[in-house]
Amino acid sequence: MRLKELKEEVYELWECLSKYKKAIIQPENFKPEVRTYGDLRRRATWEKAYAVFYAKNNWDAGITEHTAICYAFNFSPEHWQYRIRHEMIEQYLAIPEAKESVIQALWEIFNSGNKEDIEYAKQFLEGL
Repeated sequence: MRLKELKEEVYELWECLSKYKKAIIQPENFKPEVRTYGDLRRRATWEKAYAVFYAKNNWDAGITEHTAICYAFNFSPEHWQYRIRHEMIEQYLAIPEAKESVIQALWEIFNSGNKEDIEYAKQFLEGL
């Protein structure tokens, strides 16, 4: 993904996050917030912001931990997000309630006997 496209994706996630919080979207606040993750000229800054906003959006959307483990944070190597999946998972687990619920969900998945879900859980753990 080109940097211009990444910036657009980050903006969409930021805007969506604002809507979840029922905040009035003020575009002038976008770049200052992204700047808290580094230099706006660097791709790494935009990737970090993407990871943070993606994690928060998924948490605020109320996805189940099963969905987080098996789908939302489980990328195939062909997907562009695969390269930053570690950061994305790290940001999700930085949410205190998310960390505890993911631990519980992993326990449930590994004890479920569902081979497909267990494989997803293993891939999720590889992303850590």
